[in-house]
Amino acid sequence: DGETTAPSCSVILKHLFFPASFFPSIGGAQGSLINFLHCFGSEEKLFFALGLRSFFYSLINDKRFQLTIPYVGRILRNDKILKSYLMILALVVKPDIVWLYGGGELAARIIRHRKLFRPSTKFVIRSMGSDIQYDASTNYGIQKGTQEYEFITNMYQNADYLWALSDEIEKIYRRDIAIDQNKILQCGNCIIRPSESYKKNDNKKLNIGVIGRNHPKKNFNLLNAIIDKLDPDRFNFVLKTPGFQLEKKHINVIYEPVSNISNLIYWPPDDVWEFYDKVDVVLILSKVESFGNVTFEAGLSDCSIIINKQTTGGDIAIEYDFDVYTYNSFDAIEICGVIVNFKINKNKNVQRDLNKEKLTLLVDRIMHD
Repeated sequence: DGETTAPSCSVILKHLFFPASFFPSIGGAQGSLINFLHCFGSEEKLFFALGLRSFFYSLINDKRFQLTIPYVGRILRNDKILKSYLMILALVVKPDIVWLYGGGELAARIIRHRKLFRPSTKFVIRSMGSDIQYDASTNYGIQKGTQEYEFITNMYQNADYLWALSDEIEKIYRRDIAIDQNKILQCGNCIIRPSESYKKNDNKKLNIGVIGRNHPKKNFNLLNAIIDKLDPDRFNFVLKTPGFQLEKKHINVIYEPVSNISNLIYWPPDDVWEFYDKVDVVLILSKVESFGNVTFEAGLSDCSIIINKQTTGGDIAIEYDFDVYTYNSFDAIEICGVIVNFKINKNKNVQRDLNKEKLTLLVDRIMHD
């Protein structure tokens, strides 16, 4: 995908975003939203409704959006206060489209009161996964059949569009929530690599990278058994996993520092792209993902990818012709076998962004339907 300009529109539209989670919290949901804003034309008005912590964090950083009246999350639990807050935003911002980015309980409560906005205002829900997916082994997400799940999914039916990041999310929309197919738009996250990949591996060892926030679904604990079984003279590990460390020290393991966030214009920060340039292959141990930005950041950086066959992202990466190796179970011996038999990919990736053009067209469709 090359640089894409959003189709021109004679009427300047106003977009109001309610992120389910935003900076200074760090993850795929926050970063993908930053990149998504590049899919809007420069004439579009982008407003963010944020909690106080995110509001003040955004206030001091360069950004492509405007801040509107912040809120206090605990106070918004009161439905009368939420309605008053939404009425103020409806009057002050006058949004044409409301983006409930990440979904969840607050998004469901907001869409329940959509009549507070103009009848022409469109509501779009973009699930972040944990609102409708569930993995018992890591206690990830909301279990189907619970009161919270039923409330959220019932309210989702009142949206004009539901954006699915993957086949898995789309199936849940259709099968479990009974969303009409015409309301579902599927496209992965927007990934933008600002500069060309430059590999720096000058030694004969294979450099294996592991990156991500320390969350049970990432399954980082499995690294202890994997690294124990591999020859340190053949394999190096580079870990950029803030908050996670191995149970013991290894001479072939390097820990990368926490990212330095200098702006809210592109994601991830430069030091993350530098991490990818240091490694030959990225090992993904996640048990569940709604999309998995790391998979595609790695592919755009000429890294090979090792991922579980059932985890969302691997099959999509293969469609993009990235170099993908899969394993069937979360078993250290099987994964080590894949690593030992791995061959460095010499092909050069020429892509610099992913899904930017598709998401620009998605935005255009929502605006003009």
